[in-house]
Amino acid sequence: MNKAPQVGAIIVGVDFSKHSKAAVLQARAFAKKWDVPLTLVHGFEDPVVAEDRFRSIVRHMSNYYEKKMIRVYKVRGGEKVIAKCGRPYEMIINAGKGQRHPLIVVGAQGSMGRFEKFFLGNTAERVAQKSPYPVWIHRGGTLNASKKALLPCDLTTRATHALNFLKKNQLGKSKTELFHVVRYAVPILDLNTWRLANEEIQRENKIAVAKFKKLHPRLKVIETSGDVFGEIQTHAKTFDFIALTPRTAKGFFAGFGSVTSKIIPGSSKSVLIIP
Repeated sequence: MNKAPQVGAIIVGVDFSKHSKAAVLQARAFAKKWDVPLTLVHGFEDPVVAEDRFRSIVRHMSNYYEKKMIRVYKVRGGEKVIAKCGRPYEMIINAGKGQRHPLIVVGAQGSMGRFEKFFLGNTAERVAQKSPYPVWIHRGGTLNASKKALLPCDLTTRATHALNFLKKNQLGKSKTELFHVVRYAVPILDLNTWRLANEEIQRENKIAVAKFKKLHPRLKVIETSGDVFGEIQTHAKTFDFIALTPRTAKGFFAGFGSVTSKIIPGSSKSVLIIP
């Protein structure tokens, strides 16, 4: 794993909703915490104005939205605004290019229907999935203290990477807990086979835990068994945010592993994605 970077810039995606207003408050708190520049980004889509012959209209709309951003978010001196025509998640990610170790902040949107979510998702999820930079998905209408971090741990080097990032940027400063959930075997008709499968899972997990603790003797890992997403949801209630270094699937359905894909849209807590 690469050495964890110190955040050097904040990019916050806005869409004039109550979610993005809360995200801007959080982004400003982070910018102040690390004394780094802040950029507000708005992406707008229109199949007509995107055509080359309507470039003047695109410029007009960009100017309109930039002025609206300055007014709505009361943009301060030193803060930058960008409004461009294109897919919002791409515009937000592109704003990080050329920035020094940016952190992207986006507000979580409301839930979507199953059919709609499968094909479209929402901007926050798309940014988290596609961004090569860390992403903070903000939930709630107030500032997040970001002092208590729950780190779901799969006993790999990704946990070490996440811990280094949190420590470097003073996140989860008062409490950071590694939380490991052992899945039960898939229910099958043969009860005896199911029991044997669970015994094998527990045996392999014991070996993995011992190996992880040998590499990190000072780290405490809280263990439990059950549904991973459900256990994380329940355990996260006393924490400020959940930090994840997700597995990434490849191929046509490239995206996150199953656990991360559930936590991002379903968590009641803010989520920090650390690629």
